Amino acid sequence: MANIRALLICVLISTFAISGCSNDKQIVKLHLVKNDEITLSKGRTLEVSLDSNPTTGYTWIVSAISNHHVLQGNNVSRYIAGERATKGLVGAGGSEIFSFKAILEGTAKLIFRYARSWESEVKPVEEYVLQITVVS
Repeated sequence: MANIRALLICVLISTFAISGCSNDKQIVKLHLVKNDEITLSKGRTLEVSLDSNPTTGYTWIVSAISNHHVLQGNNVSRYIAGERATKGLVGAGGSEIFSFKAILEGTAKLIFRYARSWESEVKPVEEYVLQITVVS
């Protein structure tokens, strides 16, 4: 139930951002969606939030940005502890947030992989692909 509520809140936030509010950030929460698409206005910042639990050794990495001329960002995320973690539950997860700036009109693809950094020969536990179209 909490997952459905969180997903609905994120959809509402995304819809509000896309509909032309004055905020320059568009927030997308990927949750149980393997492939997703979004349209982003040129000059806006996109924040992608992915559920994460670094106490397990797993973290998200941006394994590919298909077009650095359209979308700029890096593989540095910030971690936000989840509600259960802030209430003192040891080992509870949260979210990793990645930021990207829409520079030019066009398309770009982001690929995120959830894996342990020291296990280079092991397939990632999760993978998300986000197709982005930047418009003026």
